[in-house]
Amino acid sequence: MRQHPLFEHYTNLIHTSTKNKYLNKHLDNVFVETEKIQALDCLINNNANKENFILATMLVQIALNTHDQIDKQMDDQDIKSKKEQQLTVLAGDYYSGIYYHILSQSSDISFIRQLAEGIHELTKLKTTVFYQAYDRTDRFLADYSALNSMIIKSVAAYFNRETHFDFVSKWLLAIKLEREYSRLEQGDQTFFHQLVQDKLLKQNTTKHLQNLLKQMIHYTKRELSDYKKLLPEYLHPLTTFSVNTILEEGLSK
Repeated sequence: MRQHPLFEHYTNLIHTSTKNKYLNKHLDNVFVETEKIQALDCLINNNANKENFILATMLVQIALNTHDQIDKQMDDQDIKSKKEQQLTVLAGDYYSGIYYHILSQSSDISFIRQLAEGIHELTKLKTTVFYQAYDRTDRFLADYSALNSMIIKSVAAYFNRETHFDFVSKWLLAIKLEREYSRLEQGDQTFFHQLVQDKLLKQNTTKHLQNLLKQMIHYTKRELSDYKKLLPEYLHPLTTFSVNTILEEGLSK
């Protein structure tokens, strides 16, 4: 299946920017959340630096996601896993360095400051989501939705497009949940699966996790349906892109 031109363009830019023979040899390829490219494309108006803004924001997101993988590897204490942990830290720092390099070329200090504030807020929220106990699924989803979309929200704030960001946040969450359910069905174990099991499940079986993810997807889609009639024109592309299309783009990589 041929990629959508928007996704293909930025995915190629990201892979070219993050190419490193040593890291590529020892770690999985960079995973690109194409739904966040779509959201950024809608939120950023026709700015001369639009491409650099999207690329830099996605590199920040990838760096943060990469560092999250450390917790997933912590339980396994063999030498190979310790090496993977060290390389994962190195990869996250490497992607962050590329982000700073790209933005330094645009000389847009205010955008760098905005992203830095987003990273700071995300780091504080991680402490809540990763270490707080949850007794209700909806509270977990609300916090995780904010965490998942925090960097994109900082971009929306920079371009004065926060008014309808609740829809964007829930749209991103719906795709995230669908992807996590698909990966579980394929037999993959992800950091998100581990997080949900730790926070919400007393019985850590695949079946219980599948059922909970289904409930989360249903709940999030129901919330999304309340927004669509009220959206401004610049967000209409998010309503016309199906979740399945974006999932196929990501899962086929």
